[in-house]
Amino acid sequence: MIRDLGSADNLRTASQTKCLLVPLNSLKRLLFLSSGQAVDRETEDRIYRMEEDVQRLNRGLETLRGTVNGLEESLRASLREDANRMLSALLSASPGAVPAPAAASAQSTVGFVEISLGGPEAEGLDGRTVFPGLTELNGRVEELRTVLQAKTLELQELKATVTGHDGALKKMAAGIISDSAVSLEGAPQIAIENLMDGKLSEARSEILGGFEVRVKSAEGRCEEKAGDLRRQCQREQSERQEQMEDALEGSSTDLRSELRDLQAQIQGLKASGNCSGSVGGLVERVHRLETSVVGLNQSQGHLRVELGGHKDHIEGMLEGRLGYVEAKLNVTGEVQYNGSERGSVFPEEGQGVEEARMEGRLLALEERLLMALEEPVNSTLPPLHGPALETEMDSIRERLEVDVDRLQRRLSSLETRCTSSSTKTPSALQGDSAASPSEEQNVKDALDMQGDGLRRLNVTLQNVLKRLHRQEQAEGVNPVQAELTILKCNVRSVNHTLKDLQETLGTVVHQVGQANSSWQMSEASLAKQIKGVVQLVGHQAAMLGAGERRLTRVKGELQGMRRRLAEEVRGCRSTAMGVRKEVTEVGGRVTSVEDQCKGLSYLAEDLERIREELERQSSGLLVQVNGTLSSHAQQLSELRGEVRNCTAQLDPTQHSSEPEPGRGDTFALN
Repeated sequence: MIRDLGSADNLRTASQTKCLLVPLNSLKRLLFLSSGQAVDRETEDRIYRMEEDVQRLNRGLETLRGTVNGLEESLRASLREDANRMLSALLSASPGAVPAPAAASAQSTVGFVEISLGGPEAEGLDGRTVFPGLTELNGRVEELRTVLQAKTLELQELKATVTGHDGALKKMAAGIISDSAVSLEGAPQIAIENLMDGKLSEARSEILGGFEVRVKSAEGRCEEKAGDLRRQCQREQSERQEQMEDALEGSSTDLRSELRDLQAQIQGLKASGNCSGSVGGLVERVHRLETSVVGLNQSQGHLRVELGGHKDHIEGMLEGRLGYVEAKLNVTGEVQYNGSERGSVFPEEGQGVEEARMEGRLLALEERLLMALEEPVNSTLPPLHGPALETEMDSIRERLEVDVDRLQRRLSSLETRCTSSSTKTPSALQGDSAASPSEEQNVKDALDMQGDGLRRLNVTLQNVLKRLHRQEQAEGVNPVQAELTILKCNVRSVNHTLKDLQETLGTVVHQVGQANSSWQMSEASLAKQIKGVVQLVGHQAAMLGAGERRLTRVKGELQGMRRRLAEEVRGCRSTAMGVRKEVTEVGGRVTSVEDQCKGLSYLAEDLERIREELERQSSGLLVQVNGTLSSHAQQLSELRGEVRNCTAQLDPTQHSSEPEPGRGDTFALN
């Protein structure tokens, strides 16, 4: 039966070990199949740690099971050994039949017999052997008493061990003891069983009382480890999410800066037109862009302030200059128109008056042009005629060309400065997403104002040309027509220059619009990238949710392990109940042995009383024998004296030569 129980325990242990190890060995494969990608090293390490913890718990469970089995085996072996040793001792130590002494009850008779040299313990006074081996019997009784005391102590220890085992088993059964226990036959056996149950209930929590505590502590440690693992997973999830957010923010910032720098480089390449020379150093410049971002951000404010100052200065200068030119041209146009009307009113005047009026008109035109170009001219000069007029017209033409070139250079420098500022500092203009639209709108407004001023100047110049044309048609003066045509060409060249300036400003506006559109495209691409990053974060969150679900499954598996452990404990309880039955059987045998021991103790008590009675009787007999011997000795001494006297009187010589033979009634006292 014990061998069958051991084999069943081994099979149950093997099956539970296999059930415990299979989910943990397949946990990695389940994680790989559920996530769709390889498990990282940290998750694999955590899985290995969990597997090691479960294996350690399994080893602890096996150790506990081995301890219980060892206790069962040791209990069975100790019970068998003690029972065999006790029975063999009882069978070997049973004494033989001791004959009852006949002289113990009656009074002792003292006769005159020959007393041998042996002691009074071996022979009686009448020559018969009364107690053969009394000293040996006393020694064996003492040995039996010591053996019985030792066996009593061993039985008490055995009872304590059995009660401890039974108490642990009853505690595992949570105090629920089936009423269908095997009852012993007879009222004394029921009383003994009740006594044993009471003793077992008293010693219930001595030896294996901490079994359930250990199981609960193991379950608590498992739950604590599961909670620690869950908290560690949540903490690592939050840390990874924060790291991902930081990395995404850093990467988005780097991507923005790189996009801005690449856009600036592309615009610089488009503006410069030297793509082949710039492509070689573009990679190095991209690497240096990371270090120059801080400097660009710092110089952004200075460049913005400087650009605003230049813009305000140029706007004020152009508005003042154009307003001044327009006002002067309007004033001179009105004066010329009034003069032409006055000339048409008096057509009948002579040639001298017409010449004087022409000279006045030329002087007025020269004065208008000089005032328009901010060149003071002495208006009190006398009228010019012939070559002097041509020389003056050439000087006026040269001055006009110089002023137009100066204005064109200023406009080109303004265009270059605007282009360079727009190409060199795109990150500065695009970095501040809140200030860029307002600044661009201000630039557009300023350019629109400049365009309006140029249009007004064109209208004014066209009006001047129309008035000059009407004046030429009205007056019909041929010598002055060439000069007026030259002036008209100059004015047209100025108009074309202003139109070119307007086109250049329109080109600048178009470039700014392209920059804005490219910035919007980059923002759209960045938004797409951020959306992709958000989707990636969502995917990671889904993966973390899957990890949480897997953790829940692991928790379910741990609960299954707990249930299997409870089933194993119930199996141990059933085994313990079987052990308890065997213990009850052994208890019955122990009670029978105790009954035999009680009989032997009664026999020992009887032997003790017999020994005491024998000692008392032997002491009385020895006193009587001593008294009798002393009286006999006195009588013999008297008789010996009388005999000596008689023999001395009869034969003194024979009495002195022959020794007296010894008699049988002579007592020798030692």
